[in-house]
Amino acid sequence: MKSRVITLFGGLATALATMPIMDDIQKFYKTTMLKQSSDANTDMILLWKKIPKNNAEKAKKMAKKAARIAGTDESKGGLEAVMWNLRRRLTNLGIEIFVAEDDEKVLPEKEKKYEAIWLLSAPFEVLYRTAESMELHKACMGQHGRKGFYIVSLKTYRLFSQCPGFGTRYFFSSSERQRLVSRLVMKVKNDLRAVVPQLVSADILEMVPLHNAAFRNNILWQHIISPGSLGSLDKTAEYFGTEFAFYLAWLAHYTQWLMFPAVLGIGLFITDYNFYGMSPYSIMFAMLMCVWMAFYLSFWTRRCNFLKVRWGVLDFKDREVLDEPRPGFKGFVRTSPVTNKPEIHSKGSKRYFKMYMVSLPLTIGCLYFAFLTMTFTLALQDYCQEFYLCRASPLAYMPSILYSVSIPVLDMAYKFVAEALTSWENHKTHSAHIDALIIKRTCFYFINNNLSLFYIFFWLRDLPRLRRQLQTLMITTQLMSILVEVGLPYFQAKYALFQAEQLNKKKNKKKNKNNKNMKTKTKMKDSEHEEAVKGDNDDAVEKNNNRETDLGDKSQTKRASSFPGEQTNQTGEAVAEVAAAAAGGGGGGE
Repeated sequence: MKSRVITLFGGLATALATMPIMDDIQKFYKTTMLKQSSDANTDMILLWKKIPKNNAEKAKKMAKKAARIAGTDESKGGLEAVMWNLRRRLTNLGIEIFVAEDDEKVLPEKEKKYEAIWLLSAPFEVLYRTAESMELHKACMGQHGRKGFYIVSLKTYRLFSQCPGFGTRYFFSSSERQRLVSRLVMKVKNDLRAVVPQLVSADILEMVPLHNAAFRNNILWQHIISPGSLGSLDKTAEYFGTEFAFYLAWLAHYTQWLMFPAVLGIGLFITDYNFYGMSPYSIMFAMLMCVWMAFYLSFWTRRCNFLKVRWGVLDFKDREVLDEPRPGFKGFVRTSPVTNKPEIHSKGSKRYFKMYMVSLPLTIGCLYFAFLTMTFTLALQDYCQEFYLCRASPLAYMPSILYSVSIPVLDMAYKFVAEALTSWENHKTHSAHIDALIIKRTCFYFINNNLSLFYIFFWLRDLPRLRRQLQTLMITTQLMSILVEVGLPYFQAKYALFQAEQLNKKKNKKKNKNNKNMKTKTKMKDSEHEEAVKGDNDDAVEKNNNRETDLGDKSQTKRASSFPGEQTNQTGEAVAEVAAAAAGGGGGGE
């Protein structure tokens, strides 16, 4: 019974623990380099991965794979030819492509992540034609003033013309525009297979829907203030889509219905404490829980059908058969017996063989491994109970804690196995793929999480041990849930924020370095200019001095030539002085 109270306080602690990280998450969205914040004219973004220019062999393989997927010639242009071909085909479909400027120009070439960034959008006429081909259901006021869902087509053109925003892109909601643009992108095919999903799976391209940060935060805060209200759910379905809206609706509905067993659990805890763990109301509590579960399922089915009608997805699975196959669907080309057009088809017998002869035995094998893990921990617990020191210490709970930790680890491991098996089964529609995945994971999760309880109660028949095991499982599971749902996103946001800050620091450092280099170059140019001017001045002064010297020599020459007698006397006197000096030197030598 303590576990029920701990569960209630654990849920409250989870809600309170999520509040401090909202500022960090908002700061993260503001500081990331590639923000998922779209303007009114952008619905989708295509991110082309950077071509490894340092590794020529890897770049060649990448270009060869992209050319094979897109159906272009490998010898003509490589990946650039694929990009040009895809852009031409998307433009022919009516998609408007804006090539965004690279925000990482200040970074070195080796640190850039994307080769090109394409922002995709479509005008109203293209979106309306695509919605008509998809038989999109949209809410509108009917002829008698009643709100209903009508198929977007030329027949309902006049009816929809009375709706607000008609004739502009805002006639369709954000999720509808993204869905329609995605449908247009899927029309680019090679051998009846969509090109863009194959490029995404080949790690050549990324396809990202953009967000409006203000509108998104407003919706999330509305769910915090009034969870499960029709207004918040309608806005969620309009922005995020109906799948996420159904999840939030179920979460709010389930939380409200848990109030009844929570109150009963507190009352049973009090009576159980008074009766020393043997309350006579335990059987009544179990019967009331069974009745509560039946009522809960009935009311949730009613709520779910109400929301299906409200959002126009009551016959979604029937309409999905007419849509394009799932991007990962593989098969052979045949002529459709319904539309007489070529389509990709796969035999159902082959898929059923994979499901029942391969996937089912592998799932049973994974469950057997979970059973071995459980028996090992129970045997280890029995071994610890034989020793008095372990029996009287917290070490007696270590095997149960070890098993509680192994449960989410096995769940996570089987998640990858189930996804691989479901993809290998090759389901045609997205709904069939999701249904098969849900069946696998639900069966494994239910048996893996409750196997030890059934084993202890029905096989060992040990109620005290069952109580300890249930208490340990509930506490450990609650702590693991808080760690995964609160702690892990918090540290991921912190790490992403740290990366964004480091990236901004690199950008600023690079900018400062460039500015410093520019200043240094400017100073060098100024000093060179000053030296050049100084050198020119020195040359001019020297030229003037040389010119004055030449003029002085010329003037002396002219003066000498104008007085020849005086020059002859001066020359004779100089010769006589030299001769006298020579004679004096010779006498001294003797």
